[in-house]
Amino acid sequence: MDVWTHRFQHHDSIKKELIELMIEEPPQENRDPDNMVSDYWENNSEKKYINKFLQHIKEFTDAVSDRYYANDLHIIHAWHQYYTRTQSHGWHVHGGSNISFVYYVHLEDPEDRTLFWDYDMKCAFQAPAREGDIVIFPSHTLHTSPIIRKSEMKVIISGNMNLGEVFDPV
Repeated sequence: MDVWTHRFQHHDSIKKELIELMIEEPPQENRDPDNMVSDYWENNSEKKYINKFLQHIKEFTDAVSDRYYANDLHIIHAWHQYYTRTQSHGWHVHGGSNISFVYYVHLEDPEDRTLFWDYDMKCAFQAPAREGDIVIFPSHTLHTSPIIRKSEMKVIISGNMNLGEVFDPV
């Protein structure tokens, strides 16, 4: 299963500002059936926190490009989700993209990490991640955010990417 973790080098310097920007610009409409706060349905270009995040992700996108032998990498959609106790996000996949990611902006309890489904072993697992990490996975991988049981909140930025031209790995 190609689920892997990248340490986001700029996490400590921008975490507080990212969360403040999310709070300043709450979603206009929350259509999520799980009732967690998400701006999934809104235009990326108008999200100040996304613009701030994008200013600092070159080392992340370089790591993704290197891993998948891609000369071209396009983030096609990004959003945040803000969970409080008892909230979750049901099992789903991300259609219309090759690679997806989840960046743990605020993670109080490791049990709150995303669960991924291992199709071969027929079981769920969590990537070894902590706050400030970005977990990268194929977009077709079934995953869920478990019910937040002990933490006061969990904040993530999630996104979808497409690989463009690839180079010969040999």
